[in-house]
Amino acid sequence: SRGVATACMAPPANQFSYARSRKERLLRFVLRRRPCAWLLLIELALTVLLCAASYLLFMRDLRILDEHEKIKRENKMLDEYKAYKPFMGCVYEVDGDGSYDTRDCIKDDDERAYMKKVYNVKKGKNCITRVDHVPCSLRQSKIYNFNVEHLEQFPQCAGIRRVNISTVVTARTYIFAPSLDMDKYRDRILRVKDFYLRCPICLLYSRFEEKVDEQKNRTRCARDIKTIKEGWPEIVRYCDEEQLHEVPQYCGLYKKTVTHLLGRF
Repeated sequence: SRGVATACMAPPANQFSYARSRKERLLRFVLRRRPCAWLLLIELALTVLLCAASYLLFMRDLRILDEHEKIKRENKMLDEYKAYKPFMGCVYEVDGDGSYDTRDCIKDDDERAYMKKVYNVKKGKNCITRVDHVPCSLRQSKIYNFNVEHLEQFPQCAGIRRVNISTVVTARTYIFAPSLDMDKYRDRILRVKDFYLRCPICLLYSRFEEKVDEQKNRTRCARDIKTIKEGWPEIVRYCDEEQLHEVPQYCGLYKKTVTHLLGRF
């Protein structure tokens, strides 16, 4: 019976056990941890993307809040003055015969000139007069849509584009002069403002004195010019701001001479 019991308690022939070496344990650890490392990298990347998206959304919300506050301030100002009301609920009638006023189209260049039509309030409370503006360029023919090369200087117009003024004030009457080389635009259709100008009337406003140009770190000898009457069109509307002396050293010599003469007395 002891032999039978011993035979029953003996392990099967296919069962065995042994201690793993240090190398095997290391490989087992690495193989188990590698998927975890990849998951960690993926989670870090997703975290960075979420943080970036949150930051962008936060900045967008700040801009929206800023615009909202600006609109609230504007509405508050409108409520304080009580002189504004949308066109809805207001009844208007056209001033005059209903056509656009084109007088400003003659005075200015097309880029800044506007036709206007005025609508007066006929019925409504706290309504304001309505004025519609339309660019003058919309009424001109497409044949005028080309660039005109004007002259660099207009000798007839003293006080503009570096043409010196010989007297205290230019001619009291307007001077008219061509503004381009007509030979270059032969057989072309031009507007009056493209080839013809009216010189402004300019006044010498000071004597020659040294002026410091801080940006270029140098001095210049110049005197101020003032526009008495505006020219036409816009390219000659105003006189130059100053007139430079033909001899740059004039102001320095003048100052030294005056100082020397005053020193004698």
